[in-house]
Amino acid sequence: MMSEKKEYEFHLYDYWRILRRRKGIILLALVLVEFFTILYTSRITPVYRASSSVEIERRVTETGFFAQFVTWYPGDIMSTESRIIRSRPVLEAVVFSLGLAGTNPSPEELDRQVDRLLTQTRVVREAVSNILNIEVTSQDPKEAAALANTIAHVYAEKSAEKKSERDALLRSFIEEQMEFARSKLEDSEEALRMYEQTGKITSVKASLESQLASLELKLSELRRNYTESHPEVKSTRQRIEDLRGLFGTVSRQELASVRLKREVTLNTELYTLLSKKYKDAMISEADRAANVHIINPATAPRSPVKPNKQMNYAMGILLGLFLGILVAIVRENLDTSIGTIEEVEDYLQVPVLAVIPRIGEDDKRKRTSHREKLIIFTEPKSPVAEAFRTLYTNIEMTEIEQPHKTVLFTSTSLQEGKSVVISNTALAAAQMGKRVLLLETDLRKPVVHNIFGIPREPGITNYLFGTASYSEILRGTTDFLLGSLDPQKVAQSWGIENLKVIPCGAIPPNPTEIFHSRKIANFLEKVKKDFDLILLDSAPVLPVADSAILATSVDCVVLVYKVGVTARGALRRAKLQLEQARGKVIGIILNDIRASEMMDTGYYYHYYHKYYSDETETPSGDSKKKEK
Repeated sequence: MMSEKKEYEFHLYDYWRILRRRKGIILLALVLVEFFTILYTSRITPVYRASSSVEIERRVTETGFFAQFVTWYPGDIMSTESRIIRSRPVLEAVVFSLGLAGTNPSPEELDRQVDRLLTQTRVVREAVSNILNIEVTSQDPKEAAALANTIAHVYAEKSAEKKSERDALLRSFIEEQMEFARSKLEDSEEALRMYEQTGKITSVKASLESQLASLELKLSELRRNYTESHPEVKSTRQRIEDLRGLFGTVSRQELASVRLKREVTLNTELYTLLSKKYKDAMISEADRAANVHIINPATAPRSPVKPNKQMNYAMGILLGLFLGILVAIVRENLDTSIGTIEEVEDYLQVPVLAVIPRIGEDDKRKRTSHREKLIIFTEPKSPVAEAFRTLYTNIEMTEIEQPHKTVLFTSTSLQEGKSVVISNTALAAAQMGKRVLLLETDLRKPVVHNIFGIPREPGITNYLFGTASYSEILRGTTDFLLGSLDPQKVAQSWGIENLKVIPCGAIPPNPTEIFHSRKIANFLEKVKKDFDLILLDSAPVLPVADSAILATSVDCVVLVYKVGVTARGALRRAKLQLEQARGKVIGIILNDIRASEMMDTGYYYHYYHKYYSDETETPSGDSKKKEK
């Protein structure tokens, strides 16, 4: 029983090999995706974008300039203006200005047009400046430019109207405050005038202060001469106390006068300030200069922004390549066949004897018949013919001391090309001087007799049944000349006289019974003395038991494997089935390989192709060197 081997490890080179092998799938995916991308892009209605730029500024007077300057650039001002541009009042004015909804639109139609315009409009701030770009998209380039310019004009008009309304409201408010301040000033001035007319507060206070000073001086002199209980001292002290009481009354009257004067002063200053602000408001209201300027009117765009054909086409190529590579890798993972020499040898534990390139890969014509694939006969110097010579050499070298004399060629399943391989190998061995017998033992779908253009009967089955003699079934050069092969090429082919072919003969009802008897083994023993090499073409292993039975009568078995046709599990079962029948499997032949599929064989193929293409045949048959 063959030991289980670990899974083959993929490297970067293996992925490159997969891409080369599945390049048809990748190319198909690329073409299909790009075709549908082009079709989709061509059906998209072009969309154009026009842009107008507005500069937003605030004209300020010299008074209060610093305060207005520091409040002009907060972070949300430009965002607020952007929202105002896309506000419903502005867009409604645009709809009415351009007549987008008709002369007398219904509310539903007006809402629909405003919503449509809202989706078409975008406002973008230009870096950190106070410039806003109004971008409008439309299927008509002229309409896009008209909408962008109209929105800019309407926004500028709305801003001017808003400024005028704000200035008018400010002037009206200051007027009201001035009337109130003037009224308060007049009332305070009248109160002060009336209070001052009621008495001479200043002169009375001065007289009282003078009398109080005289009495205090007199009291001081009396106290030096009299005691406190003296009547005059008491009388003077009483008079002083009376004057002080009268002086307090006068002080309170003077304080009231001061308060009235301060109120008059404050009302005067307030009125003066309001008068100045009123003049500033009148100047601002009279200033009709706009604070929004259209610095870059929109023009009709020449090319659409949607669809972006270059971008779509590039994305189609990338998507096609991605899908193609993805499908190629998935197909490769789902493909259970074996694709490289390393995989075959690692999986089956037997060597690869040869890699046979695809016959006619360089030809422009397609080889349909098996006879045309007898490449050793038709193109003896081709790299494919050299591959068959290498195959024979490797078979011979597997046992140097005692070369294999009887070799069974079989395959896992049908359509793997074993008959073509064994026919070319037989010719290659014959050209190398070996006496070769090619025995057609595939009684299911025999092909060898067709390849060499000889009749199927009589053949090996007729000999085993006793209806034909050995000499009658043995075919050689004379039969090839009389058969379907080109007689001229047969005559010119060297070594073909060393090749003998025995066709299958009549097909029995049950071919397996023939191989179960000792007749075939006895026949092989009989012909061994006449030939150096006997090659047997047998039926596939898995469908029938013919090859397993014949494997016990030959020296070794060679499996022909066509990459991509048979699953690796089936290939292993075929090998195990042969080994269980005591057959000796000496190697595998990788057949029908494209040079681009496997770089390991690509070098071999390229080497011989280059080597043999250095000389070409002239029409007269003479060879000449190609000029380099």
